[in-house]
Amino acid sequence: MVGSIRKSVETSFEKELTHGKRVRALGLDRQEFLVGVASNKEGLVKLLNNRNVVRVILVNTIKGSIFFDLFTGIVKVNEYMLEERNIIEYETKQLLLVAGASARKMINEIKDNNEVVLKMADYFKDKVDLVSLDKVLIKYSSIISLPLFANINIKNDGLDLAITKHQMSVLTGCGIVKIHNLDRTITSLELARIFSKLFGVDVNECNNMIISVNGKGLMTSGDSK
Repeated sequence: MVGSIRKSVETSFEKELTHGKRVRALGLDRQEFLVGVASNKEGLVKLLNNRNVVRVILVNTIKGSIFFDLFTGIVKVNEYMLEERNIIEYETKQLLLVAGASARKMINEIKDNNEVVLKMADYFKDKVDLVSLDKVLIKYSSIISLPLFANINIKNDGLDLAITKHQMSVLTGCGIVKIHNLDRTITSLELARIFSKLFGVDVNECNNMIISVNGKGLMTSGDSK
């Protein structure tokens, strides 16, 4: 089963490349976190050889998003196969988890979040196709007035990345692929390498940017260089 589904991934990936599409293969672990990204044949082989990769989603294909389960052999096109599907609900859930029942902490978390995403938006605005900023009102308390909660989406070559202070995710037609959240932190260098693979930005420059916003609570586990 693993061999045949792996061959299906490789065949589909190579077919998309012949069509001139900027297709990416996203490798996911069992918890639906991003393990790696492949944009060429060599990268795909490395991704499929990673024992932590149990699912692969091809994004920006002619059909949209194609989901492959490497163990069950399930293949789906543009169908929700991942647990998280609504990005606003997911971003809000991560905020509520960290703020808890404290209104003061909630206000501070939203303010810090808004500073983080604005800095991220400023960095990416000239490097990608589109950076969209949205602000939502969090339903928290009828007697507490909260600032609007900002989030950004970075879109480039068919990829869509959602960012808040508390999480980063790739949005696909099969669901939300988590990069990090409150359950799993990531170093600034690891994150910069992911951004480089997704958007072609310079790793060192991006790493420095992440470190600069880390003082405002970007959820990374270290400022590794």
